[in-house]
Amino acid sequence: MRNIEKSITGKLFYIAVIVLIPVFSAMAQHEGSDDVLTKCNEFIASNQYVEAESMLNDAIWTDSTYAPLYIQRGIVLAMQTRYDEAITDFSKGITLSPQMPEAYYSRGLAYAKTENNEKALADYNMAIKIKPDYAVAYYNRGLIHYRNANFNGAEDDFNKTINLDPKYYKAYYNLGLIYSQKGDTTLEIQNFTTAIELNPKYIDAVYNRGLAYLKSKEFEKAERDFLRAAFLDPNFREARYNLGVTYERMRRYGDAKKQYEIYLKNAPAVDSLRVKELLDKFPQMDEWQKRLDSVNAANREKETKKDSN
Repeated sequence: MRNIEKSITGKLFYIAVIVLIPVFSAMAQHEGSDDVLTKCNEFIASNQYVEAESMLNDAIWTDSTYAPLYIQRGIVLAMQTRYDEAITDFSKGITLSPQMPEAYYSRGLAYAKTENNEKALADYNMAIKIKPDYAVAYYNRGLIHYRNANFNGAEDDFNKTINLDPKYYKAYYNLGLIYSQKGDTTLEIQNFTTAIELNPKYIDAVYNRGLAYLKSKEFEKAERDFLRAAFLDPNFREARYNLGVTYERMRRYGDAKKQYEIYLKNAPAVDSLRVKELLDKFPQMDEWQKRLDSVNAANREKETKKDSN
């Protein structure tokens, strides 16, 4: 679900999906438990969380001091949105192995999911302290800074993420949002563009770049992006609305009305004010289009006479 402000300059304040990743530091060999971890990775990949949890419960019963088992079970619990239980397992893993950055990182993700931003930030800090090249930890710490409106801190972390992983397209996207907040449209568009180049189907970047072009009055470019967003998601009503705004700014009133009509289909009750404003505007737009068509026809007639002479 997209979080969109109800205005033509509204942003998708999109927090990229946080994925708990089963990665473990090198530790002493626990052959049977390691086999369980490998099998659980297969279960996780196929969304068989109940089976993975059951296998991990048995493994912990026989190998209760092996930290990766608790971290893996915490991941499985988090995948089922059982974040408090997951945090308990991550904490147990940290107690057993205090220098395992993945444990802090995973617990930080769970804290972030429960909106405990301070504890999430502390865990990301610890993960980065242990593993300074931990790109995904910088990225998720940047998200926390962003939520806390610490845009400079978020900018630093997203840039660090990109330095470590130049293809991390979501970091470019979030930098675009930050530069939008700072009013730097050039850098905003530049970062959305890089995100799109790395992932051409990244609809949030396409849509937000369209908003940036609309803001900077580059209407043809805005049109292309809103059309592209609507193509990627035919149910993306906000793209249709802002495409209508773009056409209205271009004095293509007939096209604007068509896009507004698509937007108005199945309009939610919360949009009642905007719906009323659009419906009140429709008769005026019909009149504007008639006048524009008349002016264009007259100009074409003049050009025809001029050419014939």
